[in-house]
Amino acid sequence: MKTIATYHVPETRRKILELLKLHGPMTAHQLAKELRMTVMGARGHLTFLERDGLVHHETVQKKLGRPSYLYMLTDAGDELFPRTYAQLAESLLETIRSLYGTTGVEQL
Repeated sequence: MKTIATYHVPETRRKILELLKLHGPMTAHQLAKELRMTVMGARGHLTFLERDGLVHHETVQKKLGRPSYLYMLTDAGDELFPRTYAQLAESLLETIRSLYGTTGVEQL
């Protein structure tokens, strides 16, 4: 299984994936600002990520002007990031146990 650490892409594309994971859907303008690059440069990277099936976009109509594209991770893009649900649950249970004892865990 590929992860963000093992997925071989240029650093800028990796950063785009990380930004989308962290912040959720973003426009090319927002990504360009975060990455300190041109909007055209960000769109070029997004095109490759869409081609690879890691990112997709939705058209969002604004009140005035042209519509914007909102970019987000696909399921395949999201799967590149590790899931630590089991460790989180274990840590929460351990915290409850230390605060309220075994009874607290049983009541939960």
